[in-house]
Amino acid sequence: LPPPLTASASAAGSMPAAAASGSAPSPGPLSAARRPSARGSQRPAKYSDEAAAAEPPRKRPRGGADKLGPPWTEGELHAFFASLKRHGRDDWAAVAADVPGQRTAGMCEALCGMNRAYLSLPEASAAGLCAMMQDRFESASGGAGGAAG
Repeated sequence: LPPPLTASASAAGSMPAAAASGSAPSPGPLSAARRPSARGSQRPAKYSDEAAAAEPPRKRPRGGADKLGPPWTEGELHAFFASLKRHGRDDWAAVAADVPGQRTAGMCEALCGMNRAYLSLPEASAAGLCAMMQDRFESASGGAGGAAG
């Protein structure tokens, strides 16, 4: 049998020099996941419950509806459709000039963008565009549907 080891001999023989001298070994570099955060465990103020209660959620109409202006009349929609077929999607100023009322090039572009899928169909019509927009304006205002004037 080998002779029994003493405490000093076992420490020196099986542990690194730093551990044998009594100091704790350094754990090495910490990964980003294990590294302590500079902020600690606090979340930023914008995520706090008070901030969420203070600011109502922002609701933006989808598809550029906020750029359309007031609801379009049936006459404006018919003129827009005819002008879009005549000028195409490259000259919004010309399209807007053909629409009666105060419709801007940006409003015409927003209307086209909002209905791009329908307007790209070969069977698209001014009447179909009017029906879609009437439906959209009624649902946005909370109307129950029905005949429009």
